[in-house]
Amino acid sequence: MPANNSNDIYNDVTSRSDVKTINRAVATLTGPDFKFNQIRDFEKVRARLLGENEYTVNKELGLISMNINLKPADVLGVAYEYSYNGKTYRVGQLSTENPNNPDTLGVLFVKMLKSTTPRVDLPIWSLMAKNFYSIGAYNVDQEDFKLDIFYEDPGGGDKRFLPSSNLEGEPLIQVFGLDKLNKQGDPYPDGVFDFVSGLTVNTRSGRIMFPVLEPFGSYLGNKIDNPNLRKKYAYNQLYDSTVTRAREYPELNRFTMKGFYKAGATSDISLGVFNLPQGSVTVRAGGVTLTPNVDYTVDYNTGRVKILNDSYLQSGVPINISFEDNSLFSFQTRTMLGLRADYAVSKDFNIGATYLNLFERPFTQKVNIGEDPINNKIYGVDLNMKKDLPWLTKAIDKLPMVQTKDMSSFNISAEGAALKPGHASAVNESGESGGNVYIDDFEGSTNGFDIRQPATNWVLASVPQQAG
Repeated sequence: MPANNSNDIYNDVTSRSDVKTINRAVATLTGPDFKFNQIRDFEKVRARLLGENEYTVNKELGLISMNINLKPADVLGVAYEYSYNGKTYRVGQLSTENPNNPDTLGVLFVKMLKSTTPRVDLPIWSLMAKNFYSIGAYNVDQEDFKLDIFYEDPGGGDKRFLPSSNLEGEPLIQVFGLDKLNKQGDPYPDGVFDFVSGLTVNTRSGRIMFPVLEPFGSYLGNKIDNPNLRKKYAYNQLYDSTVTRAREYPELNRFTMKGFYKAGATSDISLGVFNLPQGSVTVRAGGVTLTPNVDYTVDYNTGRVKILNDSYLQSGVPINISFEDNSLFSFQTRTMLGLRADYAVSKDFNIGATYLNLFERPFTQKVNIGEDPINNKIYGVDLNMKKDLPWLTKAIDKLPMVQTKDMSSFNISAEGAALKPGHASAVNESGESGGNVYIDDFEGSTNGFDIRQPATNWVLASVPQQAG
């Protein structure tokens, strides 16, 4: 049974005082007494205790599902107790075991689940669950939920079954054990995905859980009796290689999952705008301001926010996103001046004039096309005249069967305006009157890439021509 006393490693490590001293731990563990390899056998980190909303434990299956996305450089460890046949077993060191020695206070030994380098050739890779697939939604509803698995047959389109082998004609959803029940729960396959919360679907996190490990790899290969067809269909590289390496086998990457679902939340949120200013997005959940690149990431070019901390989505807390639209965001200083003047020639005659000036001051003298600093002027004049005509009233009253009640008057109104477009004098170079703008500012354009994390939009380049 998994326990600290299954071998002598735990007792040997915890009994050494120099291992418990944080500054000497690495040198001792990699020394001649232990000959451990850092990253492969152990990691020394300044860790924090995760909150209960940051992970989910399936006590029946012994699985830990993280509700937050771990960075490649993050380390994950666990300490736990369990009972079997009335006996209690312990794995790792709990905080209650730590002695009150100032030199070793806060030093704990726990079982490592993930190191700083998640290499697929290390034994720790076998601890990773390879049968969970996320649909990107949370709080999934069983109503109208549909899921099916297809195989892209070259030249034959998507098929619900393998075109050859001893599994020919058997729906893939049954091959992978996702269809064993009918709608009444009887053990008879009906060709429909079995929506069983906690077994085939995690409704909170929106993950599809296959009842077999490595479904598209070793499991599928073991069910095919023809060795040649086993190599044709089994996608083992999907589980024993990195994502970049697995993409080098497009002839195997032919399985797709398609369906429909209703959900209460999604991790990918579109803001409906493009080219957002860097750092202009703020995300809050229940009044708590989330941390960028930890709880969420922003694609400023496409205007999409991806929530990384699944606990906020699973809790159902409203997520509020505020941002600045690039169409209203500019380094240019805008000034608008206006003047309105009226002159009463008489009580019946009025002349007015309007002047407006919108001026933009550029941040620098080098501006891009479409961001030209304007200096526009608008001139306007108007006149209003109203004259009472009592003689016209009397004349109309003399008409038979016509009697007026109001004074007759004559009204005239006229308006005129002119726009004089211009530009800020700051963009003039060498005294030119036309102004200068630039199609692209190659000197000021930069693209930053954080080499500590692999970019999601990086793809494998093609092989150079005549490469050796």
